[in-house]
Amino acid sequence: MTKNSISALSSCTKVQKRSILKIAMDFVKADNRIHSEEVAFLENLRESLGLSTEEVDLIHYTTLSDAVSVIKGLDEEKVSSVNGIFDSIMKADSDIDFGENLLYAAVTLSLMKESSSWAEILSIPTPDIDIPERQIVFLEKDYSEETHRFLDDRYDNLLISKAFGDIGLEMFYLPDILRNLGISSDEKSDSSGRFSLLSKSLSYLVPTGKIRRGGSIPTHYGEMDSSLFFKVVCSRLGLTGEEFPFRTFLMVKVRSGAVLDDESAIRSSSDFFCLDISSDVKHRILSFVSLFDGNRNQIPYEGYYRILFDHFSSEAKLNSEILLDSAYDFTLPSLGGKKIVFKSSPQSRTLYLLLLLYGKDGISQETFEEALRFLRSLDKGKYTEGESFDMESFLEYLLSGEGKWQEIIYNTVKIYEALSSKETDRQQFLSYIESILSHRSTLKNYLNKGFMEVEALANKEMYLVNFDRDTSSYSVGIGLPMFLVRGEKGDWSPLSESPLWRTLLREM
Repeated sequence: MTKNSISALSSCTKVQKRSILKIAMDFVKADNRIHSEEVAFLENLRESLGLSTEEVDLIHYTTLSDAVSVIKGLDEEKVSSVNGIFDSIMKADSDIDFGENLLYAAVTLSLMKESSSWAEILSIPTPDIDIPERQIVFLEKDYSEETHRFLDDRYDNLLISKAFGDIGLEMFYLPDILRNLGISSDEKSDSSGRFSLLSKSLSYLVPTGKIRRGGSIPTHYGEMDSSLFFKVVCSRLGLTGEEFPFRTFLMVKVRSGAVLDDESAIRSSSDFFCLDISSDVKHRILSFVSLFDGNRNQIPYEGYYRILFDHFSSEAKLNSEILLDSAYDFTLPSLGGKKIVFKSSPQSRTLYLLLLLYGKDGISQETFEEALRFLRSLDKGKYTEGESFDMESFLEYLLSGEGKWQEIIYNTVKIYEALSSKETDRQQFLSYIESILSHRSTLKNYLNKGFMEVEALANKEMYLVNFDRDTSSYSVGIGLPMFLVRGEKGDWSPLSESPLWRTLLREM
């Protein structure tokens, strides 16, 4: 650590300085041994950065991912100075172990200008399964032809596997795993005996109550592909998939730790390094490897192997996107297109989509009540001629105002119009809108009951409608990217790009 590197960081904010010290502290803890020289180094760094001991306490609220993101926002000169500090920590240790080197490689690639766009650290609550730091897994949200062309090439695959092996990492590439087990779609025979070994061992590995009922085990194996495996991993990690920064990537666990939450309670956290390999595959992998100074009839049962085998052997649960079919029914494509049945539908589905539009901010009780007061006092005769109700003029009136309650009524009308078979040119249509807004608490219960009854759906809580007593508002926790809509040709596209969604209003 030089005076020049510290001098370049003097203009950093307190948050930025705390982020630098946070990563330095993680470097020191990486080998699970604290030396007096390392403590002295941290103390010297703290004083050089001008941080008080009280500010050091705030560091424990920061995840590694947050700290790296903050430093990424610095200019190139400052990032270079920060990397210089981290290099000093590594050089000061004459006995660098694997954990230290892994953390160093992950942080360095995430911060370097030439690699920061395809390298990132993700911090999540520690999952209920132990993921070893010696496994690096290939994951993809959807199929990447360029990536598979490289990884499926025998020579390139051997090169990369050896490169990882030389630094102590084992690559988990699903097509290879299935092929080696003798259960890939294009290889039915199993001369190695591994398939027989796996079939016999499952009843010993997994509690009897979790063993799949009905159907043959080989059929379940045949359903597995990279896209499904990504969803299986997400489900076991308690994530939706939106959290991952890349669509096609390698991921390795860097370390386990703990952070303080908003209530100063300790919660365990795990840090993962994600390496985007959607393009320039060989270069990116070797860039990572360059930062690092068994028996055929044995099968590992830890980390991603365990995730895979548990899915094979159990009545597995998955998170799934929600697909709106041609009737706007909610179906789960990852669970065989299963339809979610809601009581009082389409009113309940209308409320859900309305809340989805407003995201985690939701809609307050006050806004709902303002909308209801207007509807209940509305002179419908102003828009009625004979038996015909002029909905177009009514909506134009709503558009002319600036109140959020007017926006809520407008959006509810447009959503219910799409989901129901009711005619909008009748006064009765507004009675349905009033009913939806009025019975929101009951509809919330119907919606949540519908999701909770889908046994195969993992992490059901993330799909539910929530009521926040502090803000007195309704919201849904799941994000809009998890919703798809079926087009006229049977294809799927994001709900956000659908004709319905483009007609809705959202005051930003």
